[in-house]
Amino acid sequence: MRLMFTLLLLIFSLLTLGQEKTTFKFEDEKKLNIELKGKVKKVVIKKENLKNDNSESIVYEFDENGIPLKIRKNGLGVDVINRMLRDEGIHYKFKKGKLLSKLNKMTSGLDGEIYQYDDNWNLVLEKHFINNILVKEISQNFDDENRLSLKTEYLYGGFSDYNVETEKEKEAYLYKKEEYKYDICNNLISKTEQNFRKDFIEETSYKYDPQNNLIEEGHCFVGKGERDCKYKPLYGFDYDKKNRLIKKYQLAQFSPHNTDTYYKYDSNGNEIEAIGYYIYPNKESVIGYKFRYEYNQSGNKTKDIEVIGKYRRLRFDKYKTEITKYDDFQNIILEEYVTESGQPIKVVVNTYQYDDNGNWIKKEMKEGTNHNDLELIDITTRKIEYY
Repeated sequence: MRLMFTLLLLIFSLLTLGQEKTTFKFEDEKKLNIELKGKVKKVVIKKENLKNDNSESIVYEFDENGIPLKIRKNGLGVDVINRMLRDEGIHYKFKKGKLLSKLNKMTSGLDGEIYQYDDNWNLVLEKHFINNILVKEISQNFDDENRLSLKTEYLYGGFSDYNVETEKEKEAYLYKKEEYKYDICNNLISKTEQNFRKDFIEETSYKYDPQNNLIEEGHCFVGKGERDCKYKPLYGFDYDKKNRLIKKYQLAQFSPHNTDTYYKYDSNGNEIEAIGYYIYPNKESVIGYKFRYEYNQSGNKTKDIEVIGKYRRLRFDKYKTEITKYDDFQNIILEEYVTESGQPIKVVVNTYQYDDNGNWIKKEMKEGTNHNDLELIDITTRKIEYY
């Protein structure tokens, strides 16, 4: 269940194997994620793209506990209403690790999002603005266990006459409502969406085993002009004794076939194999795809191999294997995409310079179709200030 900007924001300063770290993770904008060794006060990142002749910068500020205070991001963005590129200076403001606002300061008035929380720091309201026009509003209610119980979304668009001050005829802009229910173990057991624009109701149900693993997902759909809502199972899930997913299968009839997917793991819990069987009506099942994965001692994936299948492409070129190599600090130094015959179709090479804390302060990225035609694409520098 994804709560828009409820922040699966895991921002913390922690001790891992004796190494203090400052970490910022943001589900909605993973490009902002950063992990640094040491107790960091400020980071200034500048990236120059030599190929596209543009640049961007990001500035992070943390308190002594590793909690973010501000983030400022400057670069190119998109004006959705006018459908054009624009310069943006996005300022992220936090309080106690919660995002209060994300606003573009290069325009007049409000442009971006603002957030409100209850006394328990549950996200209860978010408002989205474009060029000082309120285009979307989402409110959320929580139960006594701080679990999301109701989510209501209004869509005003960029050209409506909706008056933010009077809120007159607000219900005319109601887009959808989602209601959530849980069992005594806090597992989500149902999500009911009522869509007012498309005129349908869909209830998604979830079932669990005694270990709280999801074992079945299904739904009940009522479209426009319909009355009956009959539950239909969609997916099933099986687990091993370590509660790891070992099989995902389709319970309803899908077109052109159903797919049963099996998973295998190594002794460290890393997924090392995924095999998909295509199940056709009145026919024997066939292997539709098979992937194999390899990892280094740090648990980072080094090989991603399509053993069976013809699905992987970079634009028009097919490839079978993705090879990744890391330096001693576990930063990626090579990404290589290789065809079935062993020929690369894309190679990315990164080189780093490090400070005394083991954080890289300069990265150069080269790219090419092979190792002989590598071209310098971008240069990124990081200026890190420690406590």
